[in-house]
Amino acid sequence: MAERVEGATEPRRRRWYPWNLWTDGSVWRATEGVDFTCSPGSFQTALHQRARQERMDVVTGSPEPGIVEFCFYSKGSNPTDDRR
Repeated sequence: MAERVEGATEPRRRRWYPWNLWTDGSVWRATEGVDFTCSPGSFQTALHQRARQERMDVVTGSPEPGIVEFCFYSKGSNPTDDRR
């Protein structure tokens, strides 16, 4: 069972991400420590979880340490179709 911690501060609240913007089909670049506070790998996992919740797909990549690029798109479509 969990134990009470005397004198502890309130736990951090969950981070809110602007999903309504990030799921608009654009390519986004997020920076560790600015846009997300977890590891880049954990952030990519969160992006994939959100895509499942939204019934979408997402492509993610980490072109350099601490950076995650991603693009949400409708299932069955190609995320590069509109970028040619």
